Amino acid sequence: MSDQDPERNNRDTNLPSKTDDSDGALSLWMHSGQSIPSPFAKDIYLGQQAIVGIRFQGGAKELVNELVPGERLPMLREPENRFDNLAVAVLDAKGRKLGYIPRWDNRILSALMDAGKLMYGIIPDDFGNGNEQNRFESVPKVIYVDLYMREFSLPGDLTEIPRQGYRGSYAVLALKVKKGKITGLCAIKVINGEERGVLSEEDSETDPDAGSTERDRLERFRKFAGYLPIVCHDFDTKKRRALEESYGILLGLPFSNRVIDTLKMAENHLPNAERYQYRYLADMLGIKTDDCHGLERECRIVWQLYSRMDRSDLDVGMRNNKSDRSKE
Repeated sequence: MSDQDPERNNRDTNLPSKTDDSDGALSLWMHSGQSIPSPFAKDIYLGQQAIVGIRFQGGAKELVNELVPGERLPMLREPENRFDNLAVAVLDAKGRKLGYIPRWDNRILSALMDAGKLMYGIIPDDFGNGNEQNRFESVPKVIYVDLYMREFSLPGDLTEIPRQGYRGSYAVLALKVKKGKITGLCAIKVINGEERGVLSEEDSETDPDAGSTERDRLERFRKFAGYLPIVCHDFDTKKRRALEESYGILLGLPFSNRVIDTLKMAENHLPNAERYQYRYLADMLGIKTDDCHGLERECRIVWQLYSRMDRSDLDVGMRNNKSDRSKE
């Protein structure tokens, strides 16, 4: 090795363009000191791509309106999808499922991804027609992104879908609001589908001053729930405004947690019913929570509703319960 020319790596090396021994040619190339060029070293723009199925759960409108031009949307394969084994899911930058590549477009993309290619979308500059506030008054059926392909992944790239849904991590919340003030709340923390604690804060029925202050109540809830998604039922304007104003005025913080409303989920699953109060749904599904009462009982009913609707078997459960009652 001592007689090796130190300038060898800087000189051109003539290599055979064709050979019957491809392994020998590769070995010769590697030992020539030249680097092997990586195909597709740059990201390749493939064109405009539609994303559908956005209305997958409550909170989809807020999810779409949080998207901004230039944001990167990872795309991940779902070979175990029970509806389509070629499914390609699209996530937002935080790993929340946004939608899917349409069936008529996913055959080639899924084949490329199964071969190790990385696909992602970029939100175009004209997304939402440039209106930064309330771009979408309702959840769109389809949005379009710029589709790119890369042959390798970088540190920080999402390689699997974070655990979501009723087996994921979130906080179930029940609120009591009176005259714009939060007079009571109960929250159940769920981590990877398992209960990890209950927080109950409510004014005393006989002596309102005996309970904790609204600020103390909110501070404990903030510490308890952190930035977990919030699951609740009928998170109407009154409750949302009470939380947002209380966070801003009392804590000096924005209420930034994502909200999953089981009322909206019920409306998507059961479009023929006029109203979906949790008590009505609990009765139809035969959900019993005799071991608790008040806001905690509401929390546990909402948790079970979320679990059943996330599995898309709410309407089946209601039909079965109706048939069981008719036999009694």
